[in-house]
Amino acid sequence: MAISIEFSSCYYLDEYYFSLNMSARTLYNHLKSSAGIPVQCPICNERITVNHFYQRHAFEKHRLQYPKQCVFSQGLKSWAHGEKKRPDNVKHVVECLKRFVIVARD
Repeated sequence: MAISIEFSSCYYLDEYYFSLNMSARTLYNHLKSSAGIPVQCPICNERITVNHFYQRHAFEKHRLQYPKQCVFSQGLKSWAHGEKKRPDNVKHVVECLKRFVIVARD
């Protein structure tokens, strides 16, 4: 079983070190590069951009709880308050974002 310790902006897992800032930066870089892509909401079929879906649509229209749920998987993955930037959660959101853009564009 892995032992983990969390220190402000860093996450230590056994002997491995992950910078949360770098992981979060990766997520926000993907969001920024995908922001203007037109997609179709998988829940209501409304045509919007990825940025609008992430920033407003999922929360206002479908009541997903940012930042406790992954909006790109319609809330199927969730985490406790303050755990969004953990490396495994960031990895999940980045992978979901990539899949969401591919599926929602069609």
